Amino acid sequence: MSLIRAIKHRLGLSVTPANNFVLDASADNGTMKLARESGQDIMTVDAAGKVVFPQTFDKLIGLVIFDGTLTGTNPPVSGFGVTSVTRNSAGNYTINLSSTYSTNAHIVSAISDAGVVQAPQWINATTNSIIIGNYNQAGVPTDVTRILMTIHRVAP
Repeated sequence: MSLIRAIKHRLGLSVTPANNFVLDASADNGTMKLARESGQDIMTVDAAGKVVFPQTFDKLIGLVIFDGTLTGTNPPVSGFGVTSVTRNSAGNYTINLSSTYSTNAHIVSAISDAGVVQAPQWINATTNSIIIGNYNQAGVPTDVTRILMTIHRVAP
């Protein structure tokens, strides 16, 4: 295996710049950027490993796995774009986002794992948090050990 050492590298053979990519690691702060050769940003990875996409298209802003049985406010088990999760009551959680957005135009998808059928649902959102509820088959709010949630933006 060979190691290529470069701070900026062009990927692609097209004569059309928009069909090629540029991988740029020239910043001295540990960030890396992937862009089209024509200049359109695709994504940036910061020194902590957080992936950021341009603000001009729908994007994934958060992915979180959390333990819904923990009381109070707790850090997520895993993920990005979420600072903490607060258990408000049985089956009711506030997901606190890492950033504040200009609107609450979030699209949320959630699934839970309790060994039986569960139905996590979006309840409300602000510019920096989302409230979801998790319900069992009888429609009763229910805590679960694991909830996976993705958060997308439909506006900058």
